[in-house]
Amino acid sequence: MDALLQSLQLLANNMKELCRKQAESEKVVLFMDNSNLYGSLARLRQDIGRKYRIDYQKLYRKLIDERFCINASCYCSEWEIDGDQKLKRDSFQVMMQKAGFQVIRLPQRAGSVREKGLDTSVVRDMMTMARDCPRADTFILIAGDGDYSDTVSELRHKYGLKVEVAFFMAETANTLKEAAFKFIDLDSMVTQIQLVDHNSE
Repeated sequence: MDALLQSLQLLANNMKELCRKQAESEKVVLFMDNSNLYGSLARLRQDIGRKYRIDYQKLYRKLIDERFCINASCYCSEWEIDGDQKLKRDSFQVMMQKAGFQVIRLPQRAGSVREKGLDTSVVRDMMTMARDCPRADTFILIAGDGDYSDTVSELRHKYGLKVEVAFFMAETANTLKEAAFKFIDLDSMVTQIQLVDHNSE
């Protein structure tokens, strides 16, 4: 019985310590525009002349670092698909969930501008989170589109949030870099966030 009580007390103390560390840690919320990232990765593959894939779990850990993540969202366009494409989509969703992201799929119609649809949803959710989640200290935006610049400025100056923009240097609008509290160049960590296919070694 004494051993059980000691174990329970140790567990309680560990939980208190964890809660204390979470309370003291910088709290972040992560938003990823997957359509924007996908296009940049396609250009990166052309530049380096070989296949390149991101390990999203490594990316998540690299950006969050020692901080406490309240939420991480990946925004994707949803097109009418079937067969192998549907399997790939479902596999991607499982992979992202394991990496720590919730996947938000936005239905698209033929001829629609998917990037604008994604921009609007990301901006809406960022503003909602800023209003409704005052305990957040920092937003991390994985995107390079200049259309986000005004929103990033508003989040910083109206809500007092630090907004970090993480993207590839050449693919990021200057206005977005200037609006951000901090710009994180993904080019500098290409090898650190690369998905390694051990089956091909």
